[in-house]
Amino acid sequence: MGWAGNVYGGSEFWLGPELRWAKLKQDLPTKSYIEVQYEQLIRATATELTKVCDFIGVDYDDNMPNIDQISSYSKPDPKLVEQWRKKQSAKEVVAVESQCRELMLSLGYQVVNPNTDNDPSSLQRTLLKLDNKMKKVSFSIKRYGLSLWVYKFLSNKLPAFKNEKMNNKVNTIERLYLK
Repeated sequence: MGWAGNVYGGSEFWLGPELRWAKLKQDLPTKSYIEVQYEQLIRATATELTKVCDFIGVDYDDNMPNIDQISSYSKPDPKLVEQWRKKQSAKEVVAVESQCRELMLSLGYQVVNPNTDNDPSSLQRTLLKLDNKMKKVSFSIKRYGLSLWVYKFLSNKLPAFKNEKMNNKVNTIERLYLK
């Protein structure tokens, strides 16, 4: 999974924001927000965008889904919906579901293993977390090189270590991957 480490660690990039949103929306009037599931937006784009347009009070335009014509992004591909399940091993899917099961079920997602019988043990979860960290480090070293990775690591821990020339090198590399 590159910058996100392994799929177990990457699932936190979905879980964390979803849990924060679930907490935040409790304090909001239900008419003040709209929720759209990514999968539905991709599978039924016009229908979902029409709902969003109605919510914000603008007319739906048939050109709205054509993001590929007005940006550097490609049009979302319905074949990629739930790609995480298709590309991962059964063991990896169970690991993700062990971390996200409760929220997935509450949001209407189906899970492969609805009970906890096959969930990773405490030791297995620790090993998954360690593997996640190692994959993130490996990815960063490949992207930035060892010397810039060491610089980034130290400058994050020791702010006095920051150096404008080194920051510029890091920024130059990061700009290569922006859309």
